Amino acid sequence: MKKSLLAVITSAILVSGQGQATDYPLGNVTFNGSVSGGTCTFTLSGQSTSGTTVTLPIVPVSSFTGLRSAAGRTSFSLNISGCENAVYNDNIQVVFHGTAESVQISDAFKNAASTNPATGIALRMIDGISLNPVTPNNAAAAAITLTNGAFNYPMAVEYLQSTTVAPTEGNVLVNSTVYISY
Repeated sequence: MKKSLLAVITSAILVSGQGQATDYPLGNVTFNGSVSGGTCTFTLSGQSTSGTTVTLPIVPVSSFTGLRSAAGRTSFSLNISGCENAVYNDNIQVVFHGTAESVQISDAFKNAASTNPATGIALRMIDGISLNPVTPNNAAAAAITLTNGAFNYPMAVEYLQSTTVAPTEGNVLVNSTVYISY
């Protein structure tokens, strides 16, 4: 008795719905995602990486003695934490995107100050592990090995004379977007 009543109710629902609406295909929808072992947390010298400012000291133009001379080195660190070693060990790459100064000085970032810009000056970032310059838009280090899911990546930034002509005083500004691949 229960089975036949259910069949009658189901048939009544199907029959009653046929005259009310027509289905039109609208198109395909793709759903996409991935499952990872977790995420990492990143800070720059202990601050959120969004909107962080690293301030260099004021240096006199007399600090620069020729092409590629540097002054005002300022240390900072990229702090990585909360990663799962088994998933991310040796797979983390850091890239600072920005505009390179020129072909002659390709390992420094171009001064983008719009108000009273210093001329002949760029900013060069230094990888604190290898002590090599960080070239704009290239990986800063070959690989970062995590210890207990964390790593403090020492870095520095400095003014760099980017021309053979003596630099002029003024403002220096570089905006760089940090990309982390893991």
